[in-house]
Formats: sequence, C-alpha cells, structure tokens
Amino acid sequence: MAGLAGTEIDTLIFVPTVAVAVAMTGSSPGGSEKKMVAGTTANIAQDATGAVVSDIDEDTGSAVIPVPDTVVIFDFDWTMIDGNSDTFVVKQLGAKDVLEERDKFGWTQLMDMAMKVLRARGKTIEDIRTCLRRIEVKPAMSRSIRKMAATPGFEIHIVSDANSMFISCVLEAAGLSDCISAVHTNPAHVDEAGVLRVEPYQPVDNPHSCSICPSNMCKGLIVAGIRENRCAKDGRIIYLGDGKGDLCPCLRLHEGDAIFARKGKFPLLQLLREEEGRGGLKAKLISWASADDVELGLGLLLGWDK
Repeated sequence: MAGLAGTEIDTLIFVPTVAVAVAMTGSSPGGSEKKMVAGTTANIAQDATGAVVSDIDEDTGSAVIPVPDTVVIFDFDWTMIDGNSDTFVVKQLGAKDVLEERDKFGWTQLMDMAMKVLRARGKTIEDIRTCLRRIEVKPAMSRSIRKMAATPGFEIHIVSDANSMFISCVLEAAGLSDCISAVHTNPAHVDEAGVLRVEPYQPVDNPHSCSICPSNMCKGLIVAGIRENRCAKDGRIIYLGDGKGDLCPCLRLHEGDAIFARKGKFPLLQLLREEEGRGGLKAKLISWASADDVELGLGLLLGWDK
C-alpha cells in the first residue's frame, strides 16, 4: 500500500492478537478443527487476499477459520533477515548519531525520533523504502518460508519489535508477503508532514504486566494469544528467534513445540540453555547459525524430502 498521510502502511493485515475474539469451536466435515471468530474478516489473522477464510456461519455471520496444526512464528531482525532493519535504515540514511541516545529512551521511542530526524534532514518515505528493499532474506530462509506456507495445516506469523512498514516493505521486495498469515509488530504510519511515525504495539495507557519483556511489547502474551486463537488443540508451535525479547514466548511453549535459537553473539540460546538446566524449558531446543542451518533443521524436524 502506498505511504499516504495518516494511513497504515502494511501490505499485510495487522492484527493485535488480543483483538481476535473466539466465540466457539467446532469441527469441519473433514475432521480438522475450526474456530468460529467473531467479527469481520478484517479482524482475523490472514493474508491480504483473505484466503484463510473458508466460509461464513449462517447464524452469526462470523467467519469460520480453519485452524492450522502447526503455527510457525518468526522473529524478524537477525532471524528472518540477517541483520537489524532499524539500525540499517538509520545508519544508511544518515542518522547514526541518534543511536547514541539509545540508553535514554525505549527502542520504539528512539526509532520514532530517528524517523523525525531523517525527515528533518530531507529524507522521504520513498528513501526509506528504497533502503529497505536492499535488505535480503537469505535464499535458504526464503525457501523454508515458501515450503511451509505451501504445506497444508501450516500458518506463518511474524512477532517482531521492528515496525509494520519496515517488515511489509522487506517482505514485498522478497516476494514473501503472501506466505505470511499475520504480522504482530509496532504499527507505523505516515503523518501529515511526511514523517514515518512508529508507535508501541502495547498501548501506553494499557501496560502489560510481564517483568521480562520491554514495555512496548510482550511477545509471550502475543504467542499465547496465537496458540489460543490460531492453533489446533493438539497443534504445535515452532518459534524462531535470537534475542532477549524472544525468551518470554519460548518459556511459554509446550512439550511438542520447538525452538530454533540462533547461536553466536545472540543471547537467546544461552538463556534457554540455562532454563533447560533448571528444568524450566518444555519445548525442544535447536540451535542454528545460518539460514542454511534453519532449512536443514526444519527439514529434519518436519520430515521434508531431501
């Protein structure tokens, strides 16, 4: 969608998980579980075509959504992409000095400030988009995403502390927009002055109570909502991440779920190994260093033919 003043600039339907209200659960004629979701299709995690909606309940007018057996959840920065989209844009477009203030502000507030600085220095929304289009999704990661998206019973979500414009622009450039069912991230819009404004996912006047996560987003609460609303009763979640912000959702996963935690300079793997040693981790822990590792690990986990 073009970046028009005052409009959301997602290419995907952006759905804070708490907005999805489950009314009832039933079974489809083929035996796969379905959930009845109150509201219009615009309130439901889906791709831009609305293809996830199978039919409409005649009594309630609610959309009947097939519930996947496997939900794959990606962090974005340093997981789906091999870098940090926020710092990439800020540095490439000449506002690196703003990052020196990172200890004084929350990250979302800092990025909102950085976008104001970029506009004051003459950078446009199209400059930002052009920069974002240079961010690559590694071929092996792209193949894995496409294969899972094409597999019946799978649904792919992104849960990220980046923002809706950055993620949608990168996905569009990589040709992956149609593979993603929902993006849960900080919303972004263009204001009347042509400034990209980044807002916190968690409203300031409605804070979450998680002591692990930053104030703008608790990924654990989002993942819990995805399990409740978008995963079959006996389904599984596969979570891919790298940072401290991914710890909370990983600790909420169940036996039968799986975690792909990036190794190297990234903190998540060590934090999870410590939890594993204390008996606090239920999901299977798999380490990875590259997109090729992810493709191989998913192939082994999911039984993909070589």
